[in-house]
Amino acid sequence: MRMKWTIAYVYRLQVANLLRLFKIPQVSYASTSVALSDKTRYALFARTVPPDNYQARYHFYHFSAA
Repeated sequence: MRMKWTIAYVYRLQVANLLRLFKIPQVSYASTSVALSDKTRYALFARTVPPDNYQARYHFYHFSAA
């Protein structure tokens, strides 16, 4: 699976890495990147929306039957 590199994606990763240095937790309401689910690298990152792979799975199962 190829990741789509956008300015917002790179920005979120950089912010997460910076906050990790100071052990500041980060809660995101919009970041859906699967890369941010890596708890060994982003242990202090949390989100309020599911990552892209879960959203795709939801849409596939719920809308493919229509």
